[in-house]
Amino acid sequence: MPRKRREAPTATESTSKRSKASADREQAVFRWKQNEWTLWTRIDTLVHLMRNKYVSKQVVVKKVLKLDKDEDGERRIAHAEVRMLQRLPECNRVVKLLGYLHQCPDPAHGSAFFEYYPLGDVSAWKTKNFDNKNWKPVPEPYIWRFFIQMAQALGFIHNVLDPVPDPSRPCMLHRDIKPKNILVVQNGTTYPSFKLHDFGCATILTPEKGRIRTLCGTYEWQPPENPMVNTTAADVWALGACVHYLATGRSPVQSTTEFKRKELERGEQPSKGANCYDSIDRYYVARAPRVVTRINLTRAQQELAGIAPRITPTGQPVYNAEYSDELNDWMCKALHHNPRRRTTTATLVERMVPDGEEMLRTTSGIAGLADLHIMIGN
Repeated sequence: MPRKRREAPTATESTSKRSKASADREQAVFRWKQNEWTLWTRIDTLVHLMRNKYVSKQVVVKKVLKLDKDEDGERRIAHAEVRMLQRLPECNRVVKLLGYLHQCPDPAHGSAFFEYYPLGDVSAWKTKNFDNKNWKPVPEPYIWRFFIQMAQALGFIHNVLDPVPDPSRPCMLHRDIKPKNILVVQNGTTYPSFKLHDFGCATILTPEKGRIRTLCGTYEWQPPENPMVNTTAADVWALGACVHYLATGRSPVQSTTEFKRKELERGEQPSKGANCYDSIDRYYVARAPRVVTRINLTRAQQELAGIAPRITPTGQPVYNAEYSDELNDWMCKALHHNPRRRTTTATLVERMVPDGEEMLRTTSGIAGLADLHIMIGN
């Protein structure tokens, strides 16, 4: 798939920008000097929003990360999230690491600084703009844009955007793709853009690692083959699961409570490996059957299949929206239970993206096509 690299502004464009205020020009440049920044919002004990005292519009996310140890267990090195992001060139589908301070605020931690996006993550955005507004469905153009841009993000980190992969960087796995790890970005149109973030579980794919069982990430968004998640196919499932969530409000996993109850009724006890999980509930989430709901069903078909209506906490019956066959087909390809038959990242980029763009062209016009080119590099 062709991709664009950022181009320097022309002389005319540069001249027109000089009329802006100095503060606006400085907003694009990140500098960390402790006395120039003040705490704006404390998200939790380790993540803060910091505002520049002199450029009020400049807000960054400061994330304090525990340092890792090197292979010898002696030297403290940057947290995996920082190390992974530092290996990637800049890309408009991944949240930018603005800077990093080692052993700050203390010798056991480092401070990473990220771009701030006030619309928040996909989960919070969906709750605020759709669930809290009488359970409105997410419009299909929004979901197509999400699918397209996150497929591009996967193509970027998996290094499959070009026919010949970039030899300077290996395939990177995210391993924790979920709505809370994708941020919503305003781009000046009705249709938002999306950026992948939180690379704390990311790793470099190797043949040996691909054969290792690994407990990491968030099990609700992992494929049925988990804990075999050190694969590009696992990342593809997670992306499909996010599309499923936008369309149905749920991840494609059977109710953990129901699964646990049925297991205990049959006399099935947790396996010996259950003690490897953080809790017995996390074990059941990981082992619960993956159940994919088709998203192109009419209300009558949903009732016949027993998947709707579902009753909201306020007692309101809610049906899933009836989305297009095309969106349903691509989602189901990403959510194939067999990882060998699941669609690949390259196929999503090469075939799903053009299909989605055509759907957007038909349903949304030019506005729906804004910011659909992936750009790599400064």
